[in-house]
Amino acid sequence: MVVAGFSTHVEIVRAHEIANEVRRVKKQLKDCQQLAMLYNNREHIFGLPITNYDKLSRMVKEFQPYLDLWTTASDWLRWSESWMNDPLSAIDAEQLEKNVIESFKTMHKCVKQFKDTPDIQARIEEFKPYIPLIQGLRNPGMRTQHWDMLSNEININVRPKANLTFARCLEMNLQDHTESISKVAKVAGKEYAIEQALDKMEKEWSTILFNVLPYKETETHILKSPDEASQLLDDHIVMTQSMTFSPYKKPFEQRINSWENKLKLTQEVLEEWLNCQRAWLYQEPIFSSEDINRQLPVESKRYQTMERVWRKIMKNAYENREASSHGDGRGKLGLPGSLLVLSLLNKKDWRTSPRLWSWPVSPWVGSPVLRDTPQKHSS
Repeated sequence: MVVAGFSTHVEIVRAHEIANEVRRVKKQLKDCQQLAMLYNNREHIFGLPITNYDKLSRMVKEFQPYLDLWTTASDWLRWSESWMNDPLSAIDAEQLEKNVIESFKTMHKCVKQFKDTPDIQARIEEFKPYIPLIQGLRNPGMRTQHWDMLSNEININVRPKANLTFARCLEMNLQDHTESISKVAKVAGKEYAIEQALDKMEKEWSTILFNVLPYKETETHILKSPDEASQLLDDHIVMTQSMTFSPYKKPFEQRINSWENKLKLTQEVLEEWLNCQRAWLYQEPIFSSEDINRQLPVESKRYQTMERVWRKIMKNAYENREASSHGDGRGKLGLPGSLLVLSLLNKKDWRTSPRLWSWPVSPWVGSPVLRDTPQKHSS
C-alpha cells in the first residue's frame, strides 16, 4: 500500500517532500531485504523450511520507478535553481552536462511508465540548449585576453565577475551568441591544454632524482645509469617540439622555447656527463699508480687537473640530486675541458710509450683496462 500510494502524487511543488519520503521507503525496503536474507540463512542452518520473500522482491522492483521519478525531479529543481542563481564561477560545466543527460534519460523512461508525471522533462528539454553556452563561459582556459576578444566580437561587455550568474547571462542575451562564445572558448581550451602539459612536465621533473653512489675507495661518486631520466627526456623533448607546431602556442611561445632549451641542455649535460664518467673510470686505475705518474708526468698532470674538476662535479651532483637542477648548465661546468683532457690521455702514443713498458708488467695484471695492452705493444 505504501508503494502504491506514490502513484497519486503529481504535484511538482511537493517534489522535495515526496523525494524525502521515497528515500525513507527505499531504506525501509533495503532493511527488509537484509532481514529476509538473515532469516533465510538461519532457516537453512537449522534445517527449517525456507520462507519465500518473492513478494518483497516484486515490491522493490515496482517501487524503483517512483524512486527514480521523484529523486530526479527533486534533484533537477535543486540543480536548476543553483545553476541559474549561484555565481557562474561555481558551476562545474562537465558535471552539469552529465546531470542534464542522466536526468533527461530517467525522465524519458518515467514518462513511458506513468500516465501522469510532474512537468520536469519539458524543463530539462528547455535547458539542454544552454549546455554549450555554459561550457563556453566556464571553460577553464578563459583568460583576460579571451574575455576581451569575446566582448569585442559580440559587442557586449562580458567579464567573469564574482556576482555574475547564469540568469544574468540570459538577461544579457548571451544565448544569442553561443557560436561566438564557443569559438573563443575553443581557442582558450587549446591554449589551456598547452599550459597544463607544460605544468605537468615540470611537475614530473621535480620528482626525478639522480642516483649518485660512492665509488670504491676513491672518496668520490659516480652516476648510476639514469634510465628513467633519459626516457623522460626523450618523451618530453618530443612533446615539447610538437607544441612548437601548434597554432595555439603564441601565449606560451617563450615558455615553450625556454623549456625545450632546458630539456636539450639537460640531455647534453647527461650525455657528456656519462662520457666523462666512462673515461674517468677507464683512467682512474691507471693514474692511481705512482709508477705511471713518474713515467708520464705530463699526462699525469693533465689527469690530475681533469680529476679535480670531475670530483667537484660529482660533489655537486651528490649534494644536488634533483635532475631539474642540472638543466641550467651547472652540472656541465668543466665537463668539455675534462673530456678534452681525457681524449688526449686516450691517444695511442702514450699507451704504447717505451717508457711505460720499461716497467715490469706484473703491477698491471690486476687491471682489466691494461690487461690486453702488452699484446698490442708486442705486435
